[in-house]
Amino acid sequence: MKKTLLVLLALLLICTSLYAVDYKIGDEGPAGGIIFYDKGEYSDGWRYLEAAPADLVLLDGVPTIDLTFDFYYSDDYYQVFGYYRKDASSNNMFVNGVDTLGSSKASDLTGTGIGAGKRNTELLVKAMGDKTYYTMGAKKVAYAAKLCYDLVFNGFDDWFLPSKDELNLMYVNLCKEDIGDFDEDSYWSSSETDFSSDYAWRQQFYGMGQQSYGTRDYAHRMRPVRAF
Repeated sequence: MKKTLLVLLALLLICTSLYAVDYKIGDEGPAGGIIFYDKGEYSDGWRYLEAAPADLVLLDGVPTIDLTFDFYYSDDYYQVFGYYRKDASSNNMFVNGVDTLGSSKASDLTGTGIGAGKRNTELLVKAMGDKTYYTMGAKKVAYAAKLCYDLVFNGFDDWFLPSKDELNLMYVNLCKEDIGDFDEDSYWSSSETDFSSDYAWRQQFYGMGQQSYGTRDYAHRMRPVRAF
């Protein structure tokens, strides 16, 4: 009994010390990433959003953010968002399994807001599984949400593909401040559009940082994030 109490006390002290840290935008986070959002208080299990320190790259079939390599093939950085279909001949669908939103509920779908990225990623991976459709009749193993979901970096495995609004925060608070070594290219969010299951939201990390929708077979870069 005494040993159990000591263990619980130690865990309480660890948790207290973790939550006692006040991070600022641009600080290094506990996973070695970069803090890009602070909502001011802990709620729903998190307060901060931390971006990985580099773009995700696929190395020998495994997602990684290994900064020790000097060179990757450019294609290793680019992956499709992916289509969700019942089979090769079916229509494209939203994560809730419908191809139009006439009878759909918003709670069944991916969201665009701050705090939605983790759930979006889980919904996409649950729907599409280990492989996604990327052209009519063809499936591809690698896709953006799954790679972020599978990522393990610095001992942390709770990474996800950011939502549309989270991605914009990353652009405004990090990229525009020349923090994070972002590429002048487009990055995928985890947000499907609400008007067609053929498209998802992406953002340019250059110029004005325009957000637009692209067909889900486009290949763009990915910057995983985590909430804590």
